[in-house]
Amino acid sequence: MHMQLALFEKIKSMHSDKKILPKLLQDILGISADSAYRRLRGETVLSIDEAYKLSNHFQVSLADLESFRNNHVIFSKQPFIDSVENFEKYMQVSLSHLEQLIEDPNHLLLYTAKDIPIFYPYKYRKLGAFKIYVWMRSFFDIKQLNEEQHDMSSIPDSLLDLAHKQWEVYAKVNTIEIWNETTIQSLLNQIEYYFDAGLLQNKEEALEICDEFIDLLKLIYKQAIHGKRMMLTDEERPTTIPFKMYFNEVLIMDNNLIACAHGRKLYSIPYGAVNYINTTNEELTNDMYQYIMRQAHKSSLISDVSEKDRNRFFLRLRNRVVGLRERIETKNPFLFN
Repeated sequence: MHMQLALFEKIKSMHSDKKILPKLLQDILGISADSAYRRLRGETVLSIDEAYKLSNHFQVSLADLESFRNNHVIFSKQPFIDSVENFEKYMQVSLSHLEQLIEDPNHLLLYTAKDIPIFYPYKYRKLGAFKIYVWMRSFFDIKQLNEEQHDMSSIPDSLLDLAHKQWEVYAKVNTIEIWNETTIQSLLNQIEYYFDAGLLQNKEEALEICDEFIDLLKLIYKQAIHGKRMMLTDEERPTTIPFKMYFNEVLIMDNNLIACAHGRKLYSIPYGAVNYINTTNEELTNDMYQYIMRQAHKSSLISDVSEKDRNRFFLRLRNRVVGLRERIETKNPFLFN
């Protein structure tokens, strides 16, 4: 009975209007009003099927209601990405999560950026396709692509469209991002490796990817100047959506995310590239929220303020991409071009 009452308390905390809960129970469980009230008062015990329906509908983990019982935390996950089809399913779920996040006007996303937040490259057709291709070929060993060189036709249009939609939604997210100078390193390494290995179509394509990389840094720089997201249709005009960016010189990043919306927090941990496991465990999410916020406060805020620090940081990042572009211009691994 303790779990049942805890479940109802959790559901109530997610709704400002507590009076609608009996009606929700009637609709979800297919029971009468009297039966709904008896369950709410604890006079009737929920069946296993009823508890499952409620936890699934409200996305509340029954295990998390015990709050670290036996020091265990329950995580959920999507199928491991091992095919183009699974990659598309992952992208659809990720898009859905972003859309649900911004439905709450008071939402917040915390992002400790070991790598460039995955949604940024999706704004650009070449850079987004390249990033997806690297994941599919080098990380997940997807057989459909293993013998192909990178070109636009090697990535399904449906996948690229999903990626761009993710970017469009992410551009509306109230975000706190923590970066350091290694945040761009993996993308730099990937571009250089794929170029040197002759896995791109030609030198021009590598240069185009570098140019879009520079454009991406320009966009993030503009966001940092204004402390706001930029408009999708005009990158020179800021929106009213807050954007905070911190530079941390010592923190080892891990691409962890905390999404705060609809009265709860979701903590996401990466495993195996872009595969993530998630939990809404209240104690753990609160602990990690406080941990990330402490790291932010120990970092240098470079959005909206600290013009000197911000300019120095982005100049260093830009120079590293420009340096890669110049190295590519002097090489030609495409012996038969």
